Amino acid sequence: MGTGSGPEPAALDEHVADQIAAVEETLARVDEVFGNFNAVDYNEIVKNMTSLEKAKYDLTNLYAINSLFWMYLRSFGEDPKNTSIKEELDRIRQHMIRVSQITNKAKMPRLDKEAANRFVRHELGKSGHTKPPVLPDENWDQEPMETDTMKTTNMINSSSEATKQTELTRKRKRDESESESSSEEDTTDESEDD
Repeated sequence: MGTGSGPEPAALDEHVADQIAAVEETLARVDEVFGNFNAVDYNEIVKNMTSLEKAKYDLTNLYAINSLFWMYLRSFGEDPKNTSIKEELDRIRQHMIRVSQITNKAKMPRLDKEAANRFVRHELGKSGHTKPPVLPDENWDQEPMETDTMKTTNMINSSSEATKQTELTRKRKRDESESESSSEEDTTDESEDD
């Protein structure tokens, strides 16, 4: 009986046997897919493809073959990271990303600039906004035209000035009423003293 330090040798053998069987099944499927790879005429396959489809096809095949070689090296206990296969897989991934970007760019909607300009001109005409007149060069020394922003700023400034004036008036009235009430108290105190 086991001491609890790991699986029993018979169970380990069954586990290893199951893994070996799974690897053999996978290799049989790979052989089915890639067994006829050399028998197929490449030109016959790609003759009706667009250049983008051809690039996808080629990159898929390259990635699959290089991945299989990676697994082959790993099955013999070698570290594929120390070989040029890693660099090759990275290069293929970069090309796959580029093809993906091209595909996405082709799917992006296009802007019809003329239609957009007509739409904007039409909407501007509806709202009554027109382009402000351009001052001639000889009028450069004259005061610039007042824009909507300047008008708004001036209204805000004048309203804040009015608010300040109102506050000052209220304060003067308070001060006057306080001074009147204090002078009345003084006269009341003097009359009581008599």
